[in-house]
Amino acid sequence: MAESPDGLTYEFKLRPGLKFHNGDPVTTDDVKFSYERYRGAGAKELQARVKQVDVVDPLTIRFQLKEPWPDFMTFYGTTATAAGLVVPKKYLTQVGDDAFRKSPIGAGPYKFVSHTPGVEVVLDAYPGYWRHAPYVKRLVMKSVTDGTTRAAMLRTGEADISYALDGPDAENVKRDPRVQIVASRHASINWLEFADQWDPKSPWSDRRLRLAVNHAINRKAINDAACLGFCPPAGSSCRA
Repeated sequence: MAESPDGLTYEFKLRPGLKFHNGDPVTTDDVKFSYERYRGAGAKELQARVKQVDVVDPLTIRFQLKEPWPDFMTFYGTTATAAGLVVPKKYLTQVGDDAFRKSPIGAGPYKFVSHTPGVEVVLDAYPGYWRHAPYVKRLVMKSVTDGTTRAAMLRTGEADISYALDGPDAENVKRDPRVQIVASRHASINWLEFADQWDPKSPWSDRRLRLAVNHAINRKAINDAACLGFCPPAGSSCRA
């Protein structure tokens, strides 16, 4: 990726030889098509700030902004919005959106096998991935909303990895010598909100009180109790 000195142009070059899971080549036509069909959380912001998208050649695509936007790559190039995910134009156009949702095709290290809504997604390693085929041959990602159940699955061996364990569930897992707790560093934000600060009749509307309580909050203790010390300190929505 190359950014122009004035911050108005971003040019991306695809790696030669990239292929989708069905064998079709990944081209900049697919990139432009994927961007234009994107309707996710960042769509409104991208549409308001991106002036045009031009395919320079099969491996080069250029984004032109209306004005400099330092957060462009956060919106387009990360999982914060997933706007940069590339789908195969030819295949999707042939089968339609509904069929594509049932049998999606991408170009990542794992290819789609099956999806049971609300239960699990199954993925297999893609041998043609440009780096190398993943060493883990199959991923089964289960949807388990209860933290205690996720912890039990981990301890019994039903699950190899469990995310978002906190509080007593994490403490119980930590005591088991067969498993290890590590910081997942997943994309999430925690904060403490003074919800009544907007009510002029509330004591919280007094900025001095909010600042005093803000200084009194033991963020490390909250972190240790909730996340066993793995979470960053909580922020605060204390209005200045």
